[in-house]
Amino acid sequence: MIREIFGVAFVALDYALLLWITFRRNRGNRLVEYGVVAIASFFAMLILFWIPDVPFWIPGSLMGLVILLCFATLYWFARRIFASLRRKSP
Repeated sequence: MIREIFGVAFVALDYALLLWITFRRNRGNRLVEYGVVAIASFFAMLILFWIPDVPFWIPGSLMGLVILLCFATLYWFARRIFASLRRKSP
């Protein structure tokens, strides 16, 4: 049991560090910023679903946040694609 807890904590810390470094290196790039926050929120939502005594509305509201962040990431991705296509068109 202790080994599993430390294993999960180590993987979570590893992902958190990786996401933090990615977030800090890409300042001003909203596509990466929103994507990193969406991934971090998704992992937090998964952790909250595993905890048995958390009220259901808390991870549910976090799920709504994840969905909004995913749509925001898709918006910045589409905006980048359209800007790239506009520059290439004659």
